[in-house]
Amino acid sequence: MKIQTLLAVTDPEKRPAWQPPVTIQVASSSQRDHYWTCTRMADGSWICDCPDFTYRNKPCKHIAKARVLCGEVVTIDPGDLL
Repeated sequence: MKIQTLLAVTDPEKRPAWQPPVTIQVASSSQRDHYWTCTRMADGSWICDCPDFTYRNKPCKHIAKARVLCGEVVTIDPGDLL
């Protein structure tokens, strides 16, 4: 499911009930026509196939976008922005 499709569902009452595992493709900000795959695992954790997550093993901006689209509340540690 591409992020453009999910952006159209803005009313929380109309959002589907997300059941893990959930996979969402989030558009790359640096590579045109490229999408990173974010997956919510059964234990509630998220993984992404982008280089940032792969090397740092910390939540990336793609996971933050996917979580927001799934209706989760997202807080970002300022240290993760460095």
